[in-house]
Amino acid sequence: MRDFFLLSRGVYKSTAPLSKLLPVSSAPARIALLQNLPNPSTRGTRIRFELPQAVSVRIEVFDLQGRLIRRLADQRYEPGQWSVDWDGRDSRGNRVAGSVYLCRMLAGSFHEQRSMVLLP
Repeated sequence: MRDFFLLSRGVYKSTAPLSKLLPVSSAPARIALLQNLPNPSTRGTRIRFELPQAVSVRIEVFDLQGRLIRRLADQRYEPGQWSVDWDGRDSRGNRVAGSVYLCRMLAGSFHEQRSMVLLP
């Protein structure tokens, strides 16, 4: 059995071949409304979404009867990952009751909704 040692003076670095490097994408591949976190929540929650291109986005919270509780976003967003916070209050600033609520996102022709649980 032989032992080999390499003695060196200097710094050597290795780079991966270009074909092995993964492309870095600054924008997501598709529009997505992600599940809010935390869920369930007691005080508030963060609603996350992703956009591959600039688009006008509207995010609204509804109760189970379909009544608008609060509009959280209604503006144009650039490509990327975004989030808006809901503090568990309606549009007048009143704390809403613990229940299941629906978060709806409209962005161009995209529309999706997710349920959120707010604990008392």
